[in-house]
Amino acid sequence: MKPIVIHREAIEELDSAIAYYETQKVGLGLDLLTEVEQAISKIQQNSNLGTVYKISGLRRYVIQRFPFLIFMQKLTHLSRSLQLPITNVDPIIGESDR
Repeated sequence: MKPIVIHREAIEELDSAIAYYETQKVGLGLDLLTEVEQAISKIQQNSNLGTVYKISGLRRYVIQRFPFLIFMQKLTHLSRSLQLPITNVDPIIGESDR
C-alpha cells in the first residue's frame, strides 16, 4: 500500500466536523470518521480513484453520505504517496467553505 500524508489542517477540519455531527446526533460524527477512513483505504489501494480536478496534478474523491471532498496529489518525493486535504463542501452551492 502507498503511504498517505494528511495535512494538519485537514485533520483539524475533520475533527471539527466530527464534533459538530456528534452534537447533531450521537454516533453521526463516528459515521463521518468511518466514511473518511474507508475512502482513504480505497484511495490507498488505488490512487487513480476520484476525478481529475481543475488544478493540474490533483484528483478529488467525494465522501459518501456527507458533504466532504478529499483532494489528493501524488508526491514523487515520498515514493508515490498522497496528500489528502479533506474539505467541507456546502451541499447547496457545491463550493468549498474556505
